[in-house]
Amino acid sequence: MATAWKDLDYGMANMGGSSGHPNKLLLKSGDTWVYTKVLNPFRPSKFGVYGSGSKPVIRFTDVNAYGLYWGPGGGVTSSDSQYAVTIDGIRIEFITPNTGDDLVTAYIAGSQLSNCEIINGGIIATLQTRGLVVRNCSVEFAAHVGIYTSGDDVTVINSNFKGSGTRDVFDHQIYESGVTNFLMRSVSLDGYNNIDPGNYPNLANNFCAKINGSTNVLIKDFNCYRARNGIAIGRNSSDPYPVS
Repeated sequence: MATAWKDLDYGMANMGGSSGHPNKLLLKSGDTWVYTKVLNPFRPSKFGVYGSGSKPVIRFTDVNAYGLYWGPGGGVTSSDSQYAVTIDGIRIEFITPNTGDDLVTAYIAGSQLSNCEIINGGIIATLQTRGLVVRNCSVEFAAHVGIYTSGDDVTVINSNFKGSGTRDVFDHQIYESGVTNFLMRSVSLDGYNNIDPGNYPNLANNFCAKINGSTNVLIKDFNCYRARNGIAIGRNSSDPYPVS
């Protein structure tokens, strides 16, 4: 029988894995790990859960630092999908709503988040080149965007986004920029926000989803409510590649 590690840093540093062959690190249901600094998963790796009860929690107390971050470096590029990280069944959180964005920073192609709760922060994936998947997740109360991506082949399905944004122009529940092949299906987009409670349309965020300069976009079976605007598919006036 395997022996559990109490130190998540130690577990990450010793889980091993190699290109295309990730090892798995399981977190015990009901446990909580608290960090004041960024946490860098081994690349490649898979994170899951064992035991019964509530989701294990990784809590970050400093919104000015990255939370869970994996990206290029050490000979690995953002397009090396064989070094991707997969997160399944974990709650990841900042402690204060609407104050941080970079709670999960997924900069490696092919990264996946499933059955996760991303609370008081967002998913940032602007450097990954392709293949981000967000499935069966809840993303709530980020400072500006619930998810922001610019790589290709992005899939967001069976997920709920709520309450992200503190500005009425640039802040959205989902923001896709320059994506080729974007699928959003069975998604709830709720503009409710603690900054502006009870006032609808909400003045603390803008679109339910902003799909900017993207091609091959498929959106199906979604709910959009309590936001200033619905879904926009087009280009911003500040787009570096404007339509002539």
